[in-house]
Amino acid sequence: MIEVIQVIDTQFEVRLHNIYKSIFSRAAQYHNKNYESKYKNVIFKDVINHKNPKFIKEYSIQHFPTTLFFKDNKLIIKKSGMMATDHILEIIENI
Repeated sequence: MIEVIQVIDTQFEVRLHNIYKSIFSRAAQYHNKNYESKYKNVIFKDVINHKNPKFIKEYSIQHFPTTLFFKDNKLIIKKSGMMATDHILEIIENI
């Protein structure tokens, strides 16, 4: 199973936060409805910084947003900064 987790900070500039939230949501919707992927079960999750300090510390997250890609509960890729929808989908396919 693949999990893609978006880690955000509510203090992150609201406009940028909303843009990345939209990109991340689009990737999830596209993958789960239309995408011919080798991975049928991909879970997309949001993690908010101040509500999950243990998670933030465990994965050494220092920049927001950060996108984490897990396979079989193991961290495979960690990307800091905003990513395009196509880039998120491409990473999933290459895991």
